[in-house]
Amino acid sequence: MKHSFKTPPQPAEMPAPENTETTLARPLQPLPQFSGDWDYNDTRKPRINLVHKTSDSELIEKFGIGSFVFNKEVKLSNGKDGLLVTAMRAGKDFIQKLPYGAPDMPLIFKTKEEVLANGGSFNKKDEASQSYYIPRAHIQLLVEMPDNVEEEGESMFPYEHDGKQYGMAILTVSSSAFTATAVELATLCTHNATMRKGMEHGKLKLTSAARISPRYSWLVPEIQYAGANNEEFVKFVRSLL
Repeated sequence: MKHSFKTPPQPAEMPAPENTETTLARPLQPLPQFSGDWDYNDTRKPRINLVHKTSDSELIEKFGIGSFVFNKEVKLSNGKDGLLVTAMRAGKDFIQKLPYGAPDMPLIFKTKEEVLANGGSFNKKDEASQSYYIPRAHIQLLVEMPDNVEEEGESMFPYEHDGKQYGMAILTVSSSAFTATAVELATLCTHNATMRKGMEHGKLKLTSAARISPRYSWLVPEIQYAGANNEEFVKFVRSLL
């Protein structure tokens, strides 16, 4: 059976608004040139993007399909080689499922109650009426700088620990990518002896993988447990929260 590689049923990740649960809430201590009451809501977190077949042609040509890119500027991996990350926190909301390529922006609600109160549904049969909503997650990750990062990209990794550099970024996932990453993260934090202590206790390997339906093929990010972080690293992660 042949599969179309042109248009997946839905992108695996969509931009998230800055005021999600993943937004850092602690006060910001910026450079002396700033005055007034600043906090982390006034900053924009970098993002991890997975390059899809439907991504901008510039991203595809520069980084390659299946690659992970830091803020659309720095190539992190080709998607096959595991990228080492540690999850710091995760937020969840619900996004309206619109047809791929629809001109309207999808509606977003924070809770199931808000979805139902606004006429939404969690039944896939309501997708045609555009009242169907699916879960979406925003996972804040601490990313270990890969060895292949070029010099101009090193500034994206400003945090140092034990001789290695790290950067923070948000990975947003929905649809099948939600299952491959957010559900897996929640499962690890529930059933894995190490990560039951807190998600910062576990090291994760981030890769991209193909999903195939009778009509389409698309890519999703995947995470796998890659061992325990030592206590000094856990303290380092907590110092950044």
